[in-house]
Amino acid sequence: MTSPTTPRAGLAQIGPALLGASSFACADILAKVVLNAGADVLTLSAIRGVLGLAILYVWLRLNPRPDFPPRAKRISLALGVLFAGNVFLLFKAFETVPVPIAILTYFVYPLLTGLAAAATGLEKITWRGALAAIAAFLGLMLMIGAHPTSLALVGILGALAAACCRVVMLLVTRATLQGTDALQITWYSMISSSALFVAAVSMIASQIPSASRRDSARSSSAGSATRSTRG
Repeated sequence: MTSPTTPRAGLAQIGPALLGASSFACADILAKVVLNAGADVLTLSAIRGVLGLAILYVWLRLNPRPDFPPRAKRISLALGVLFAGNVFLLFKAFETVPVPIAILTYFVYPLLTGLAAAATGLEKITWRGALAAIAAFLGLMLMIGAHPTSLALVGILGALAAACCRVVMLLVTRATLQGTDALQITWYSMISSSALFVAAVSMIASQIPSASRRDSARSSSAGSATRSTRG
């Protein structure tokens, strides 16, 4: 005879999901605040990645994990490239359209994942799932159509592209990393994605001084030419 589920047990089951959803919402709003303050998407993504790596490093040190197969490590590092695209494109969407619109557009990815999984044979889709997908896409079309002039097309496309990156990540993980430690998948994917962001920021930062020197040289030359003409 099974014992009935207590309210405390039910909360313990849904608590992590609620915490994750709340954290995701707060992170999105704070990202918009940072972008409105004048930060660029690459810098925001790099700082986010480095901080995330630091937190994961502490977690892994405090909670040792099982051995991670070399093949899983390579796949996880490759997934980090897709994750970098996912983060960058989603933040680009935040930069150009309101956060709720970007998130609603981005969250077509569960439906796209289900359809893609059914098309590739990874999962089976039921008629209820198909109806839900159709309803969701119609809702997205209505949402975008209600603001035809105020929404930037690049923001909507960025959110959809971010969703496509997420779909590929989920399908690859489902097909190749099932049963593998999720925390270590996250760790290695964040290593490669953060490395890409830091490298991109460093490359751009290294070009700024040379561009400033060229501008200063042009200004000095123009000033010298003006003084020579007056003389």
